[in-house]
Amino acid sequence: MYKILKKTQLPINTHKKQFLMIAKFAVACCVALPAVADSIRLEKNEQAASLHQAGVDMVVYYTDMGEHFDVVATFNDGTKSYLPARLRMSMNEGDGVTFVVPGRPEISFRFERSGNVVEVSNQKTKRPAVVASH
Repeated sequence: MYKILKKTQLPINTHKKQFLMIAKFAVACCVALPAVADSIRLEKNEQAASLHQAGVDMVVYYTDMGEHFDVVATFNDGTKSYLPARLRMSMNEGDGVTFVVPGRPEISFRFERSGNVVEVSNQKTKRPAVVASH
């Protein structure tokens, strides 16, 4: 049986911070998607920007967590499924990483942090990247 609650009886959202982050990201996506670039430079906390390469679209933002930056990239793989995927990583000063798009080994994105700046560039290789496992 369902119970109708008055507004004052509604449970308080314990994940308010997470909800606000998602809301900010959604707004940032609407603002950032029209831009097309080979590289982006994020200089402000929670600033978002987008990259586009060979049908792969990516929106990136970071949150300053004090000791590190929490970098989040939401992307599609350029297939007709249109299902987005998310990459999340902690980046310290001087960190750099190259991310190869799953199913698209010819496309990669380079993430680098220097000070309060995160730079992301897209790279298209002539041959698929080799991924070594240990």
